[in-house]
This record gives sequence, C-alpha cells and structure tokens, in this order.
Amino acid sequence: MRAGYVIAAYNNMAKIRDPGGGEALLIGLEAFIPLSAPVTAGHNVVNVGYGRLEAGGWYLVRRSNGHFDLGQIPAGPGRALVAIRSIRASPFPQERDALYFAGYDANKAPAHNTAWIFRSTLAAVIGTAR
Repeated sequence: MRAGYVIAAYNNMAKIRDPGGGEALLIGLEAFIPLSAPVTAGHNVVNVGYGRLEAGGWYLVRRSNGHFDLGQIPAGPGRALVAIRSIRASPFPQERDALYFAGYDANKAPAHNTAWIFRSTLAAVIGTAR
C-alpha cells in the first residue's frame, strides 16, 4: 500500500542487542495513506478527517550492517495503534529479553481511550521484521 509520507523516530529510538550479532536500533513509525490510495488486503486505516493513517503499529529495525527490516505489532480487531511513539527495553531484571512499545497520535481528531502499550520479546520483535 502506498504511503503519502511517514514520520519516523517519532519520539525516541531504542538501541537493543541484536541476536544476530551487534546492536540494532528500533524506530517507531506513523504512515499517512493518500485518500486516493487503495487499502491493501490485511491493512486497516483510520480516517482523521483530513487524511488516513495506517492503523497497525509499524517499526523499523536498523541492523549494525546498515540493513533495515520492517516489523509490525498487529492492531487486532477494533483497535487502531496508528503510531509507535516509544520503544524501551524492560527495566525489570526478570524481563531481560522484554521490550515495551507504546503510542498513539490523535492527529487533531477527537479521541478517547486510545493510548496503548504492548510487551514483546526481543526474539519476537526481531523475528517479525519483514
């Protein structure tokens, strides 16, 4: 699906240990979809009046060799993630391989109960990169 433009590194990026070696940088995204662009099967958009946004939680994985992979936290039925605003490694010693993703952006539209936070594992985040 064609994006009109993307906001990357929205608030912060997270440097993590790459199980494949070295370090990786996780970068949250928000993607604006042109009104004229068809919505590809498997994708959902949110209409905020002046434009549409991809509803899934997308991120980039920048590997130490300069290669980028695209990953997603699926929105799930009736849930719009819209933008990953923050990614953090877990501060809890018992969760050494956990990562937290959080976000949302109302994009000037009225919104209620929309902020979200997800916990995942390092293997799942690196493993789901496309």
